[in-house]
Amino acid sequence: MKRSIVVFSFLMGVSILLSSLSVDVISAQDEEAFKEQIENFGKKKTNKLPVNYTLSEAKRNGDITPGNMTEQQKKRIFEFKENVKSKNPDFIRFSSFGKGGIAPIIKEFQFNGEIIYYRYDSTRSVHSAQKVVEDYCKKIEHLDKPFKSTFLTSCFYHESIEF
Repeated sequence: MKRSIVVFSFLMGVSILLSSLSVDVISAQDEEAFKEQIENFGKKKTNKLPVNYTLSEAKRNGDITPGNMTEQQKKRIFEFKENVKSKNPDFIRFSSFGKGGIAPIIKEFQFNGEIIYYRYDSTRSVHSAQKVVEDYCKKIEHLDKPFKSTFLTSCFYHESIEF
């Protein structure tokens, strides 16, 4: 059985790049264990933003703001990756804004010490296909394919997702 890889990327405000590659699906036993981890994930910190979330609010909340990224935000991304590697729970949000600093596209990552909950939300944006995508992933790693970047891998619904 094969599964497609889905890659989400912030490019020029945020666009979604879909790339399909064939990969093997996890075993039924591993899938059941993964389902149990998902069921026991715990309380989620995601999707707690007001409808009219602004760039200034995002900066105050410590969001990563592609296109306006500071050295502190770059350090925060590195810290999140290190916390995943060392199994320390953490949460990080990326908020990408169009012109005028409103209607963001939100990518949230919550690590509970075992798995990463991923949530992509473009429902506030009028410039993007309005949808919510959720997944649970086991790893974060740098890969060269389909292009060089950091990805969440070993995901439940998609094989990998660009971080």
